[in-house]
Amino acid sequence: MGSSQLKGRTSIERRYYLTSRDADPEYLNMAIRSHWSIENKLHCVLDVTMGEDGSRVRKDHAPENLAIVMHISLNMLQEAKKSIKDMSIKGFRKMAGWCDKTLAKIIRSKF
Repeated sequence: MGSSQLKGRTSIERRYYLTSRDADPEYLNMAIRSHWSIENKLHCVLDVTMGEDGSRVRKDHAPENLAIVMHISLNMLQEAKKSIKDMSIKGFRKMAGWCDKTLAKIIRSKF
């Protein structure tokens, strides 16, 4: 259960989870929060780098397929960019569109 205060009023939120794990509530709370932290960080990177939220892809299996391609692309970009410290992933991706040498570096990277 979480609570927050806004303008002197307290609101309480309850969330229910099912688990087969026998653990104390503090441990479960930490595990759930860390899971969502990872999910939120990945989504933020995909949105900033690939414009994921602006995607109009909605039909059939296309959204799932595009998400897989975006994850693979992001992994390739992150691996190839390890030697370049002064550029964002988004900038590195744009550079790959302009420069064949940069694109080749990304494609050759092992991820």
